Amino acid sequence: SQLQMIDVYSKEQDVLLQHSLLINSIIQMAIIIVSLSMMFLIYILIQKRERDSFLRSEQAMRDSAAKSSFLSNMSHDLRTPMNAITGYTNIALQEKDHPEKVQLYLQRINQSSKHLLNLINDILDMSKIEKQKLELFNETVNLKQVFMETYDLFSLQMKDKKIDFRLDVNIQNEWISCDHNRLDRVLLNLLSNAYKFTPENGQVTVTLTQLPNEKDDIASYDIHVKDTGIGMSEEFVKNIYDTFQREKRHEVNNIQGTGLGMAITKSIIDLMNGKIEINTEKGKGTEFIISVSFPISYPNQSEKEDEIRFDGMTVLLAEDNEINQEIASFFLQSKGFKTILANNGKEALDIVSKAKAGDIDILITDINMPLMNGLEVTKAIRKMEGSPYQNLPILALSAHVFKEEIDQYLEAGMDGCIAKPIEVDEMVSILRKILNK
Repeated sequence: SQLQMIDVYSKEQDVLLQHSLLINSIIQMAIIIVSLSMMFLIYILIQKRERDSFLRSEQAMRDSAAKSSFLSNMSHDLRTPMNAITGYTNIALQEKDHPEKVQLYLQRINQSSKHLLNLINDILDMSKIEKQKLELFNETVNLKQVFMETYDLFSLQMKDKKIDFRLDVNIQNEWISCDHNRLDRVLLNLLSNAYKFTPENGQVTVTLTQLPNEKDDIASYDIHVKDTGIGMSEEFVKNIYDTFQREKRHEVNNIQGTGLGMAITKSIIDLMNGKIEINTEKGKGTEFIISVSFPISYPNQSEKEDEIRFDGMTVLLAEDNEINQEIASFFLQSKGFKTILANNGKEALDIVSKAKAGDIDILITDINMPLMNGLEVTKAIRKMEGSPYQNLPILALSAHVFKEEIDQYLEAGMDGCIAKPIEVDEMVSILRKILNK
């Protein structure tokens, strides 16, 4: 019996030992599995980090190449209109005894200047888009007039290239609320491409059609810009709205462009909650179709030209740059204003301080000036208690026209802003609004 007890005890010990070994084996296996899993995860993380690093490096190289290409294209594109401006200016000076030729050269200088300004605006707009700061500033606009003005802008170029250029407008509601400048930008980009990529004796057609709409206060439109140009490949169309994109074909090698226009166009149409489609075929042409809706608006009767006259009104123009002084003075005087010039901010403030009631109707001031800048002048005038000029209408004259910059002008006490370079129609519209108040 004692032997039996020893045998039972021995078996129990064997069982416990086997159970202990099994547990140890399981624990070791679990440790091995966890260790392998951790090693695998570390391996995966390392691989992902290396892959991400490689992708970032590749993207950085692509971005660098794209920016280099952009700078190269931009340098070329800026030089092209500048070359035309300086070239035609020199020719006009030599042909001063032939007024009809000088007039033609001035028209071409004007076209090149506008093209140069459009290039600069493209760069500024692209910067806003990348920072997600592109915004719409809606105003009452005559849609038919917008299209007519754009048509007139391109008609001479189209004629020189022997392109049959047509505009067809079929709308019931001409007056809408939209961002005039952004809509202009879309039309300019599309027509600029149509002009550039359509050979001589081709055709470019712009169609504006109003569509039925269930809402009484909303008008919907289709805009078609169609050309018989060189068209685009399916592969290129897939990336046409990416920045710096230009199709690599021998037909376009000598055609200027930055690869920004369509990216900007798409961003603006998206902001307007519209849609843009493309129908194109290599060698046969391209058609862009834009569908967009705007609130119906009505012209402000108080803004009619015969409701306010500038004749006899006096502008105090504060501008430290002599050329800008001369240009602004010419435009203002051509609209009936008398001008008083100040060469800096302090001089402008001194003139206002000594002026009698009724001597000055409005102050137009540059922002960056010596002695006192435009903001400082404005704040000083607004603090002139008891002066007849404490509430003098004040407009900024500035090339800094981002929204945050205009907000600074308004916070300082200004009433608005005229952008440089001066667009006469826009300037007159702003002056009319301010002086009507």
